[in-house]
Amino acid sequence: MLLAEAAAYAKSRATTLFDMLDKIYLKIGYYATANKPMPRVGSFKGAEGLTKKMNLLKQAQKWMAQTNAKANTANPFILGGMPVIGSMEFATGKYDAQHYEGFPDEGVRFFFSDSSLKKVEPFYNSKNYITIRPSGTSQTIRFYSQLFTRVNEQNIGALKYQTSRRSEALSLQ
Repeated sequence: MLLAEAAAYAKSRATTLFDMLDKIYLKIGYYATANKPMPRVGSFKGAEGLTKKMNLLKQAQKWMAQTNAKANTANPFILGGMPVIGSMEFATGKYDAQHYEGFPDEGVRFFFSDSSLKKVEPFYNSKNYITIRPSGTSQTIRFYSQLFTRVNEQNIGALKYQTSRRSEALSLQ
């Protein structure tokens, strides 16, 4: 109902919902998000599949250790072609043992530099990141990415497209 009301409002102003969204993006910036599961179809099955899943989650933890060791060096850790400025675990403790002891149920988040801020301090204030986490509903690993960009009237279409594609590609890594 709210969307229908917003569409009716846009029509009364001789505009579209997309034009209204673009006006918002011009004020606050554009956020591109993506959510991809691994494997793409189905889930990790049997002992072999679960071993592969655990190894991938352990790899994410190794990357986190490498990331934090290299965060403020001239040779930062690169993920998806982007330098990582820091990482952290998110855990409730509620489902940790469901995947394997020691992995945070809410996953590991890797932060990338944020061009909207002159300096990101602390790193977790960045609006650009990817989260790698086990699914709570299936035997998959989920990749959630978010990238932010500032736009202006001259570049809004191109930057929305580029940022959305970059976020999708990051989730496919």
